[in-house]
Amino acid sequence: MSDQQLGTVVIGGSQAGLAVGYYLKQRGLPFVILDENGRVGAAWRKRWDSLHLFTPARYNGLTVKTALGRKLRDHFLDPPRGIPLGRVRRKDFAPAGIKRVPRTTGVKNGYPLLEDGTVLTVSNVIWCTGFRLDYHWIDLSLATHNGLPIHDRGIVESCPGLYFIGLLFLYSLSSALVGGVGRDAEHIVDHIVSTRLSQQDDAVDTATTAGRQYA
Repeated sequence: MSDQQLGTVVIGGSQAGLAVGYYLKQRGLPFVILDENGRVGAAWRKRWDSLHLFTPARYNGLTVKTALGRKLRDHFLDPPRGIPLGRVRRKDFAPAGIKRVPRTTGVKNGYPLLEDGTVLTVSNVIWCTGFRLDYHWIDLSLATHNGLPIHDRGIVESCPGLYFIGLLFLYSLSSALVGGVGRDAEHIVDHIVSTRLSQQDDAVDTATTAGRQYA
């Protein structure tokens, strides 16, 4: 058994999870993507007879910063309703530099435990499992509205280190589509980088202060 030091675990290996993995790799941050299936996008294949990739540009402009976007957000979230999914090809998985790991079989000391006994030591969890309304498997006092987690562009401020990607109107109408998850994923990764840098600065300040006290 071994421990593997990783900064982030991404739950879900479909469109949102792969987008997050891409930006984490671009920033040089260690991460792992976990999915219950052995094939990319397998969850979609169980739900749809056929899938088509589409990225209409008009959806990208319908954000929560525009009046029309906010109106559409309320339409899609109250009550929550679905948006068509796209598809992810396996050939796009390997170039992202994502290494496959064994299945997750449990939890040890609060960290994911893999089938080969490896424990993944992580500080961030990004849920990329789509917009299903059942979150009972998150062992937290998670605040929700209409069955969806309360967040700020995917950042759960009440639980540092917890993020969501792929939710309905996470930021715009395209947030649940192939064409929108990339922008949201980049925003989440930028937040992780910013938080990490802030923590490093705080650690330096603490060490400097301690050094002065003993000088």
